[in-house]
Amino acid sequence: LALGRELEAFSCPENFLSWYVNIENKTKRLFLIDYDLGSGKRNGLDLIKDLNISIQSVLVTGHFDDPAIQSRCADIGCKLLSKDQISLIAII
Repeated sequence: LALGRELEAFSCPENFLSWYVNIENKTKRLFLIDYDLGSGKRNGLDLIKDLNISIQSVLVTGHFDDPAIQSRCADIGCKLLSKDQISLIAII
């Protein structure tokens, strides 16, 4: 995956979805998505699965050690990153 020069941040899934439907080159993007979206019953894994972006997504969560989350990530082919490790990722 190649990162472009854009970095977008969203505070709610609705804003992300509005942006996502209008972007080009969806398959050339890397998505860092929080597990806890803070609204409703939908979580970051649901969003990743619904949009079929698991290959280019990383689920970022404080529940990294939860076996159910680990299993679900493995099932859909999504990478998993602990929130306490996010500061180690260089975004350039």
